[in-house]
Amino acid sequence: MSATPLRLLHRRLAAGMGLAAVAAFLAGAGLESAMPLVAAAILATALVWAPPASSQKQLDMFWRILALVFAARAIYHVLTSTGDIVLPMVDLLLLLLASETWRESGAVGDTRVYTLSFALLIAASAYRPGVVFALSFVIYTGLAVVTLMVGHLIRKLSRHHARDVRLERPFLLRIAALSGVMLALSALVFAAFPRVSRGWMTRTALQAGTVVGFSDRVSIGEHGSRISSNPEVVLRVEFPDGPPDDRRGLYWRGRSYDYFDGVAWARSPEVPRTLATTAFYNARWPGPRTRQQIFATPLDVPVLFGLAPVLYVQPNSRLRALSDNAGDLWYYGGGVPNYAVISAARRPSEDALRNAYGENARGEEYYLQLPPLTDRIRTLADSLARSQPTRYDSIMAVQTWLRTEFSYTLDLPATPREATLDHFLFVRRKGHCEYFSTALAVLLRTIGIPARNVNGFMGGSWNEFGGFLTVTQNEAHSWVEVWFPRYGWVTFDATPAATVDVAQALGTGQRGRLLTFFDGIEHRWNKWILEYDLETQVSLFQRVATPFTRRESGQPDARRGWLRWLKPVLYVVVIALALRMVLAARRSFAPVRAEARGYLKLRRAYEQAGFTVRAQDPALAFLARLQREHAPGLEHAQAVVAAYLRARFSTTELTSVERHELGENTRAALRALRKWRGDPSKPAAAA
Repeated sequence: MSATPLRLLHRRLAAGMGLAAVAAFLAGAGLESAMPLVAAAILATALVWAPPASSQKQLDMFWRILALVFAARAIYHVLTSTGDIVLPMVDLLLLLLASETWRESGAVGDTRVYTLSFALLIAASAYRPGVVFALSFVIYTGLAVVTLMVGHLIRKLSRHHARDVRLERPFLLRIAALSGVMLALSALVFAAFPRVSRGWMTRTALQAGTVVGFSDRVSIGEHGSRISSNPEVVLRVEFPDGPPDDRRGLYWRGRSYDYFDGVAWARSPEVPRTLATTAFYNARWPGPRTRQQIFATPLDVPVLFGLAPVLYVQPNSRLRALSDNAGDLWYYGGGVPNYAVISAARRPSEDALRNAYGENARGEEYYLQLPPLTDRIRTLADSLARSQPTRYDSIMAVQTWLRTEFSYTLDLPATPREATLDHFLFVRRKGHCEYFSTALAVLLRTIGIPARNVNGFMGGSWNEFGGFLTVTQNEAHSWVEVWFPRYGWVTFDATPAATVDVAQALGTGQRGRLLTFFDGIEHRWNKWILEYDLETQVSLFQRVATPFTRRESGQPDARRGWLRWLKPVLYVVVIALALRMVLAARRSFAPVRAEARGYLKLRRAYEQAGFTVRAQDPALAFLARLQREHAPGLEHAQAVVAAYLRARFSTTELTSVERHELGENTRAALRALRKWRGDPSKPAAAA
């Protein structure tokens, strides 16, 4: 059976939805395989051609076989691949979408087409959608509204066994334009009304999470268990200038600890304010800078993380940044920690650190403090650094020894007696990162080098779908900062490199890679929806208004050249859109057609003359009452009603001759009625 005009229209609209979804996906994910192009070609073919019904059964078998092959490929990719596991699933989705578009319209088939195209649009949003994605989304929305309306009309006609109808193109365009207007109004409402904090009604802060290690004490005394996996996201980091090459070697600095009692590290409240402020590092650390846009989870300890050393912090939410005496970055205020950080991309060279002479650390005694130690710890420190010519070489000697002679493990010591630094150094010789950072700091302090323990996170997982780095609690790490005159606190890490692989493995695997896809969606939802607060709104409006703000300083502005013609173009566009809306409104409220106008004029005229005219009476009932009451001009009124009914319920329009006759009959009926009303001997109209 060949497709009716309405079903053909529906297939074309559904294919257009699919093409818009494919364009949105290509805009975000790029062309990683040939399947999007193949699907686009099939969808484009569906715009002008569909396979005959006689071959539908063979095609269904062909599509099923291909779907099984693609499904097996996707499962194999999930189980064996370490790359993008979503793309094989998207290829299967594209195949199903292309096959469903060639099917005949129906309740089940229509729903599948709508669902598959919408799923492809959702998959596209998990990558890095841009302007092309936005345009594709708008087109998809307009087509979806029209397609749903046509599909619903097809099902209603089929249910009532009614004949097919033809929908005029202006009507379809108005429906699509209505969806665009609603989409634009929704965007304006979204921009005009920012989100409020979840604690706004109760005046409380957001619920904070807890991260092991970010408290007033960090202990190495835990024993009798194993460090377990915790894939909770702590940071999501975007790099506006492009991600660093060594993403696993990034140290997301959190807190520092100066006091060690032999078991746990703590912070001394009376430690003098450090010399190494953000201004200090900005002046003394040469080389390029790294910009980070950090979206953090609120913690019970309000720490601002960033690549050390942090040179500049710019909050993007209601929080306010501050630095304590130790140089650690904190914040206060409500809202989600959302801020930008600028850090030094490279630390000073080895030669610079070897020749670093100058001022000592302020409050240096706090960073040389030691608990009671065994003699063999002091002897070990002296033996490792005795022959080293500089501070830097002494640090590297101790660090290299710990990295090469020890191993990393997630298993904690079995008993409290084994959970000591002495047992770690001379008996067990393996442990987690806090043992290595503690050992390095204590050995350096023993030979007179100021050092402190630092906690934070190391590395992270790159989210290819969203273009950002995800840092979870599995990446929690501990290392050491050593004071160098002229350069301040410099990072050193004695933990063997295997810790990175072990920590990364805690939350990875097939399930972890699949979760990164949803993490990309969640990040964009949080960034653009949940965290759209008043500050974000003001910042958005300022960025929009900046190009149109008059410069008062008289300084040259490189944008003035294109701004001179941008404003007039925008004015012309706005005026054209306004005129287009006015013309569309006039078409929507067009005058009544000639046959209907003549019929309505007769009804009013006879009603004013005293004849019975009821609003609920249809045309034939109105004419019957005129006949019973012997109304004047009845013959002409019958001709007007007949023309009205023919034009109203026929698919063909009146010819010009028929329209002329309609006008003549209308005027003749009105003349007869006026003549009757002027005759004093006329009978009264029936009640």
